[in-house]
Order: sequence, then structure tokens, then C-alpha cells
Amino acid sequence: MQEMFTQIEKDVRWCNMRLRDRQQTVNERLYNWNVTGTVNYTENFVVSIEKIDLSNMHGEVTPFVVNGTQESLQVVRGQVNLREITIGFDVIANLDDSGMHRLTGEYTHEIVSFNTWIRWNPKTNDLTSEARFLSMTTGNRRVAYRPASNISEALSRGVRFYF
Repeated sequence: MQEMFTQIEKDVRWCNMRLRDRQQTVNERLYNWNVTGTVNYTENFVVSIEKIDLSNMHGEVTPFVVNGTQESLQVVRGQVNLREITIGFDVIANLDDSGMHRLTGEYTHEIVSFNTWIRWNPKTNDLTSEARFLSMTTGNRRVAYRPASNISEALSRGVRFYF
């Protein structure tokens, strides 16, 4: 597993892991200001991952026959947990009273978990992997917007963000 994660970082890079773009409707009152419009979150990327750990790991060897020759498939499966993973994204706020505003946002998930399988055929050296999303814990967190302005302040107080 360690080798697989080293390969991901080297060849794919965590910053290339993407989430779907999101859009939210804003209709909040902040002091004497009605903030209404839409907020689009796009071009997301991984900023940081505090810790990666594995759980429920299992290994198995499955024998099979190909053209009369005995081969085996070695499988490792388990759960991958990305802890304190911060996602950055471009934010475009289209507010009814003040037009379009461009910001950068960051949101930190407590934990994102995947079920993972790694299959290896030692005879052919064929290595494949697969991961499926399992769960995500957000907690009671808010998006951090930059640069600081009355718009970022209104969004950080009024918009709840959940991926």
C-alpha cells in the first residue's frame, strides 16, 4: 500500500484529485445588507492532507488457471482515510446588488474515506487498483475566503458549504 501511495504522489499527484463543481443560492441578511445571488465553486484541488491512514486491511491470494497454467492473483483491500484534507477552489459570487466577485476558497474535511483494492498478478507483473468513495465527515466548518472583504465576510457567515 505504501508503494501505491508513493506512486500516486509521484505520477498522479494529490493536487489532481478533483471534486464536482458546486453552486449555491445565497439569500442571507447580514446586519442591514441583504445578500442574494449565486455562488459557484469550481476548479477545486487538494491543498493539503494532514494524515493518511489505512484500516480494515485484508490480503488474499486467489489461484486460477490460464491456458492450463496455474497462476495467482494477489489482492489487498481495505479502507483509506484522508484526515484533515483541505480543498481549495475558485469562487465566483454573482450577487444581485453588487455583481460578480472572484475569490479563492478553502474548506477542510475532517475525514474522507475510500474503499480500495489493489490486484497484482506476479507472473505477468500486472498491477491494477480501484478506489470507491465511502464517506466524508464535514463537521461544523465554514469556507475560508480570500481576499478579505465585505463579500468574503458575508459569505463566510451566511453560506454553509457541504461537498
